[in-house]
Amino acid sequence: MKRRSENYFIPVLAFFDLLASVTCSGTAISDNMEYVTYPSDFLCKFLLFAGFYLTGTSASLLLAIAIQRYLKICRPLRSQMTLKWRRFAIAAVIFANFVYFSPVLLVAKVSPVVGNYHDIKFTGNSCLTGTGASPTFEKVYYVCVFIVVILNICFTIGFYAPIGCFLYKRTKRLQSFRSSSQVEREDNISVKERSTASMTEAKRLSEREKSTRSQNTSMTHAQSRFNAMLTIIIVVYVISYVPTCIVMLYCEVEHNFWFSLSSIELQVFVGLQKALIINHIANPIIYGFFDMNFRNEVLKLIKCKMNCAFISKRFTSS
Repeated sequence: MKRRSENYFIPVLAFFDLLASVTCSGTAISDNMEYVTYPSDFLCKFLLFAGFYLTGTSASLLLAIAIQRYLKICRPLRSQMTLKWRRFAIAAVIFANFVYFSPVLLVAKVSPVVGNYHDIKFTGNSCLTGTGASPTFEKVYYVCVFIVVILNICFTIGFYAPIGCFLYKRTKRLQSFRSSSQVEREDNISVKERSTASMTEAKRLSEREKSTRSQNTSMTHAQSRFNAMLTIIIVVYVISYVPTCIVMLYCEVEHNFWFSLSSIELQVFVGLQKALIINHIANPIIYGFFDMNFRNEVLKLIKCKMNCAFISKRFTSS
């Protein structure tokens, strides 16, 4: 699929969303099924690091998209993100998140746990984001992670708020322009009734205006759909990330948090802890609904795969 400047980041974001969906789902399943019988220290480190890294990269790409859209819509006459800077932004996001989340490989570990849940004592081995070997470092690090996530959300919203205001004002102007154009056309009709000599010229001008208007309308609709898509992606991102960050941070401060909950409370807070998966699963659905090019390319890919499978089956049977 050929990438235009306005959707240059979208395929990269989709790729990281796919990896994050698989990794975070695997982490959630392993946590739920093997919470006190976790089988591997390597698997614990790998899944936790991959989950942090992939979700952080996805969130950072959303910020890069917000900056690009802000420059394109609100600052069209100033310097824009060229192809060189877009590639640099992707490389910087990938590298910075790898470095920033690499301490997870040090602090995450399978550790022995002793608990008492509803008067039932148990011991086992759990995959924990912090072992307590360096409690000060772990708390400071995860507080910094929480702060960076909140700042990322605030900056992303901060770049999208002016875009929303600009698009709202432009929509109002277009509605006002259409209403005034309608009045002018009615006046022209009355003039044409009185002046039959200029009817041919008026018709030519009317057709030209209609063609220009239809082109502007189609472009406006395409831009509106794209901006609506990105706005919904940002809203889903904020709603899904904030509960996860709050629960994660509180668990680092209060280690016996899970053991103090009732069964219903436990299910609710486990769901909130894993809520960030919703963001990565929802994004491809949002792409498919709003981006017609993305939808058409996916349909072409499915048809191609089906045709290839059909041809291969025919050759095999013959």
